[in-house]
Amino acid sequence: MLPLDKLTEAAAAALVEKGISLDDITVAVRMNLGFDGSAGESWLVYEKGRDLIHRVSADPNSIQIKKEIPRDLADFKKVPDATKATLIDSLSLEYYTRLRADRCFNVERFLAKRQNTKCPEIDESLPEEKKKEIKEDWEHGGECEIIAYFTHDNGSKVSAFINVVKRLHDGEEVKEDDSVFEQFNKKCPKCGKVYEDQNRRICDNCQNRGKVLGMIWEFTKPYKWSVFTVFACMIISALLNLLSPILSGRVLIDWVISPSGKWHSVGMLFLVLFGIFGLAIVSLVLNIVMNRINAQFSTPMSIDIKKKVYDCLMHLNLDYLNQYSPGWLNARVDYDASYINSFVQNGIPNFIINAVTFVGLIVFLFILNWKLTLLVLVPIPIIVLMFRVLLPKMSRMYTIVYRASSSLNAMLSDSLNGIRVVKAFSKEVDEAHRFHQKSHKLYDVGLRVNLTSLMIYPVISLVIGLSSQLIWSVGGLSVMGLEMTYGDFSAYLGYVGMVFAPLQFFSTFSNQVTVTLNSAERIYDVIGQVPTIYEDPKAVDLSEMKGEIEFENLSFHYQPNRPILKNINLKINAGDNIGLVGHTGCGKTTLVNLISRMYDPVFGSIKIDGVDLKKIKLSSLRNNIAMVTQEVYLFRGSIMDNIRYARPDATREEVIRAAKLANAHEFIIKLFDGYDTLVGSGYSGLSGGERQRISIARALLMDPSILILDEATAAMDTETERLISDALAELVKGRTCITIAHRLSTLKDCNYLYVIENGEIAEEGAPEELLAQGGIYYKLFTLQSEAMKKVLSGM
Repeated sequence: MLPLDKLTEAAAAALVEKGISLDDITVAVRMNLGFDGSAGESWLVYEKGRDLIHRVSADPNSIQIKKEIPRDLADFKKVPDATKATLIDSLSLEYYTRLRADRCFNVERFLAKRQNTKCPEIDESLPEEKKKEIKEDWEHGGECEIIAYFTHDNGSKVSAFINVVKRLHDGEEVKEDDSVFEQFNKKCPKCGKVYEDQNRRICDNCQNRGKVLGMIWEFTKPYKWSVFTVFACMIISALLNLLSPILSGRVLIDWVISPSGKWHSVGMLFLVLFGIFGLAIVSLVLNIVMNRINAQFSTPMSIDIKKKVYDCLMHLNLDYLNQYSPGWLNARVDYDASYINSFVQNGIPNFIINAVTFVGLIVFLFILNWKLTLLVLVPIPIIVLMFRVLLPKMSRMYTIVYRASSSLNAMLSDSLNGIRVVKAFSKEVDEAHRFHQKSHKLYDVGLRVNLTSLMIYPVISLVIGLSSQLIWSVGGLSVMGLEMTYGDFSAYLGYVGMVFAPLQFFSTFSNQVTVTLNSAERIYDVIGQVPTIYEDPKAVDLSEMKGEIEFENLSFHYQPNRPILKNINLKINAGDNIGLVGHTGCGKTTLVNLISRMYDPVFGSIKIDGVDLKKIKLSSLRNNIAMVTQEVYLFRGSIMDNIRYARPDATREEVIRAAKLANAHEFIIKLFDGYDTLVGSGYSGLSGGERQRISIARALLMDPSILILDEATAAMDTETERLISDALAELVKGRTCITIAHRLSTLKDCNYLYVIENGEIAEEGAPEELLAQGGIYYKLFTLQSEAMKKVLSGM
């Protein structure tokens, strides 16, 4: 059985009960809706030998309902298997054709066309054209039927099931290691285990989310001796602080100042005072040393965290990065890293000091008066209980606040980046209204957090205050009744005053822990991600590519059941100059993005010079492919730096030569600072054509084996287009070139064209051949020619 979904015991039993051997089952897919579209469980099972699709339905009453929300988020979407299932019917593919999936409202559907007659037997000796004609005649009639319902979560697997069934039905062999199954069995490259969540791809075996503090410790490892020194200073400082009340209380008052004291003398008075003062000086010095060391390692550690997150972002793939706004990603690098750094620099040291101090205080208090100490401990269970109940609520509320804040920042970034559009459509008031709405939402959730905090901490302070007054009352009576000396009571009060400081710290420390853990979780989400496009350990280095490209049975989608490319088969010879033609959204840009491995095919493969892309080192692949797109991005910096971005080691002379070939040198030297003119974010002054020529110069400097031109001259005036076309003609020489263009005049130099329609290659051939066929290309060419004639005639 092919590795898509494993049959549950109930589904297997339903098939066996009807006399179907499990050994005959080829592939199966499980869905989380019933065949009537209701919530439940159902199965589609394909039996290749008899060319049948069996439909198995689970009894809804046999599916256990979760009564509690699982604590482990990984189990949140898991539904227990049904314990009883029934085989409803079996569909023969001799009567069904055009298997596909589509969406109706919020439900996905598996559709097929049922014919009234069995598929006719076609003589293999007939020409392909005749075979195609017979099959089309048979498929012309019939009615469309809904085979099954499923949700978006099942989309990928149902699409794979349809793909496998179609191929098996057509006589193609599908093996367990087929590329169609890779998307469901991605493994961690570190340990080799399959990801629990194929979409998230964070390996729980390699990185345990429950040990976030362990992740923070990983960042402190390079500075472990500094951390050890800081911790030692903290503990010594806390212990010295614990000696101060006993010295100023029992020793100073009872043993020295009191006439009956055993150390009653002027010399001992100054000696004890000097000791108290000395302890304060030593404690101060320790704090200074601790703070200096802390500052020295926390700042580079913060930079290390930011570097780590940034490096991970740079190596993640577009399918992950496109899910989030730039503002969200910026926050991971900057704010969340700063929160963790603040926690290490301030939170942990203060926690250690207060923890050591609190434990030591309790010991001293019990030594001085154990009965009175019981009164001190009365508020502690109350405080702990309050935090036990309210802390989870506070954590959820802080998450909501963070999301509201992120939404506001994303909206602000969106408005400022699109300020030209805002002003062009006079939408300043509308944008201000949107901002006010987001601000009010953030205000509301922030207010709820503050009100909850303001309820917790005053209650805690009240409990602590009442406990303090009770201690004064009982302690005062003990001194008056001679059960306790004044010196001991003075020392006791000093320790009590020190007890409430750690308690107050712990009451607010929970907020810092919550914020830090949330930040650490978000950072973990980035650094724990394993790139979906990763390099094979045995990948080869093709430093010099010929440029031969071959697509074999390639299919691709960004979202399940939304196919962008379907069963693409084409071969581009080295040095060819081919063009891709088609309507907007037909998949042209996606096709060239797959060549540079921005994404991997869902099904099928791409080969360059006979080697699968997945077996080629990413560095050698992308160093041999240059893209010139309609959307030109210039980095913040000089023109020289932007052209040299392709080859940082290029000399100034090489950069100028590339600029001359790109017809960019003339306008560059006319600028005030020439090649040192600043461009990019925050700088303007270059037209679209000038920016495009800088982009072409960058590609020329790279000297690629494969060149991809994606609407490189779109939206340019005639003169600028001529200059850019001349530059591109220089760039194309001796290279495999793929040109995407809606303006068909741009493709005049292409020796072969592929017309893509609905994700498939509809036509191919030389331009004059396609015109003679009178198909899609002919219609596009005719429409553009007529439009140009109208322009020339003044209509």
